Amino acid sequence: MQDFAEYLSTEAISPEAVFHNFRIEYFANKKAIFAFFEGLDDKKCYLTFLERHFNFATMQYPFVCNGKENILKIYEMFVNSGFSETRVLFFIDKDHDDIVDRPLPQSINVFVTDVYSIENYLVSEHSVRILWCQFEVEGRPDDVLSQITERFRQERDRFVRLMRPYMAWVIQKRKMGIAVDFSRVSMSQCFHIAQGVRKKPGALKRLRQCCEDDGSPIDLNSVKKLCEKLSIEDYQIWLRGKFELWFFEEFLTHEWKKLRSSRRASNKRVRRVKLPAGLAGRDLFETLSPRIQEPRRLLAFLSRFGSG
Repeated sequence: MQDFAEYLSTEAISPEAVFHNFRIEYFANKKAIFAFFEGLDDKKCYLTFLERHFNFATMQYPFVCNGKENILKIYEMFVNSGFSETRVLFFIDKDHDDIVDRPLPQSINVFVTDVYSIENYLVSEHSVRILWCQFEVEGRPDDVLSQITERFRQERDRFVRLMRPYMAWVIQKRKMGIAVDFSRVSMSQCFHIAQGVRKKPGALKRLRQCCEDDGSPIDLNSVKKLCEKLSIEDYQIWLRGKFELWFFEEFLTHEWKKLRSSRRASNKRVRRVKLPAGLAGRDLFETLSPRIQEPRRLLAFLSRFGSG
């Protein structure tokens, strides 16, 4: 029997419960902007952009929907309610839906990422510079930064190429209508960063097992052809954002530690290099979101709603 406290917790975040809370706030706050997000990290990032766009006189009510399927159910409830599209916004990750021809809502108040997910927006050379500027270094920091940035480009390209066969397998599974669950995937068990990003033995097999592959037959020739079509240049369209963010964190942490070790080994008296606060897990959303530029697609989306 399900624990009663667990039952209440589940009910509290159900689509029906979220929409019920929204209805109460909607009628009580007639000038407010309401926003629905898939998860907590999405909320952290998008609220930063919303606060730039809408003035402080416009109250913003965020609702976390606990997943994409839930936010789509809530959107369906919204469509059937007749509420104003100009006050209620939905933010959804594209994932692989465009590749597998899964339709998503096409509406003035629905923003869908043009990359796999919101995490992809955080990973860039500019973000490397942002984090670098959080601590002091001796000498000419730009020389060191340029070296790290160049290694970042090289290792990111290598990581993308290593992930491409696996993501092709995932896309093919989804084209077959088979759900792929990433919840048990541990990237640290499949890759390591020391001496450059490398696969650990059996990495792809372990990734497939973590995704609870049900063993359904899959045409490997189709996977191979799909893999060849996945663009390296436009990799953020198909590479899962959380995978890219994992690489970003691991790579930079490794580079920071290498620099710290080299400074300690030097005979020169130099300042201690400190790992930037927030270079771990969810803190990256809070660290980077206020400092990166809004994606152009998002800026165009928000411009439809004035400035509050």
